[in-house]
Amino acid sequence: MGSFSINHQRGVVLIVSLVMLLIITLVGVASMQSSTMQERMAANSKQKLTSQLAAESALKAAEEYLQTQGLVTDERLSTVFYPVDGHYTFRSVSSVLPVKLLNFDVDDPSEWTDNNSIEVDDLTAGSVAKMPRYVIEFIGSDVVGVNNNAKEIPEAYAQPEPHFFRVTAIGWAQDSKIFTVLESSFMSTP
Repeated sequence: MGSFSINHQRGVVLIVSLVMLLIITLVGVASMQSSTMQERMAANSKQKLTSQLAAESALKAAEEYLQTQGLVTDERLSTVFYPVDGHYTFRSVSSVLPVKLLNFDVDDPSEWTDNNSIEVDDLTAGSVAKMPRYVIEFIGSDVVGVNNNAKEIPEAYAQPEPHFFRVTAIGWAQDSKIFTVLESSFMSTP
């Protein structure tokens, strides 16, 4: 009977070893899946950051453009600002500047084209699927020094300034399905 119990014990050791091997395999597979998921999350975060940086680059380019153009008079707006694609007026805000309303959905990345927005090309090729773009909307101007209710300061002394603009920009990541739309306000001063 002694030999029967030794053989029986060897069979139990085999079963216990197989169960332990199965548990170790399951833990290894779960760890690999977790690592793969973390790698995907990191790649997606990098893509989103790339699209955000591209959109911020377009915002900066638009604001630099507005600063260098000296758009402080309605006449300057009508000759420099209006004729360019990607430049719009928010509503009828000036007798000199015609109405040119933004005519596409800025939240839809497929609607941004050469005909309705301005491309920014300061990023290295290959880092993004498409170059970032921006549009500028002229919102209006304010007359400083005139209180319309009290008429405290004569209108002749009022200085027309500043002009207000809304800048909307879009940036893509390496994957064209990942994009960021940003918006800022800009005030031009003489």
